[in-house]
Amino acid sequence: MNNVKRYDAHTSIDDFKSDWHEVKDGPMVKHSDYELLKQQFDAVVAENVALKKFCKNAAFDADDIAEMGMERGGFTDALNDINTPATEAALAEVEAKAIDGFADMLGKLYQCEKPTTARAKAFKHVVFLAVNYAKELREVAPNGN
Repeated sequence: MNNVKRYDAHTSIDDFKSDWHEVKDGPMVKHSDYELLKQQFDAVVAENVALKKFCKNAAFDADDIAEMGMERGGFTDALNDINTPATEAALAEVEAKAIDGFADMLGKLYQCEKPTTARAKAFKHVVFLAVNYAKELREVAPNGN
């Protein structure tokens, strides 16, 4: 969904200058990244507002259908056809970030091992799989597949 970089400032006491460096959980982002995040958030909100409205109307329609004793095929078909690509992309990014954290943790464990041991090779293999899976989640989610 995005690759927003986060930053933190490091201020030198000697010359009172600050330089920005990339940090995983830094408190600052570039304005362009902020705008991208805002657009993505707005898309998810709009999508979910429409979904909520649809569900409210569908429930009202289902009540009417039930009162008339009719079949509900159209209603259930409509619920199965709900498409929320922005929400799916946002959820995929959350999943990918969790997998990235898992891969980072395993990478640190790998660094504590001798590279030739079976345990180190297993850590390395799982890190490789996790990184590729996170990449796959980020690539597939925008397409809704």
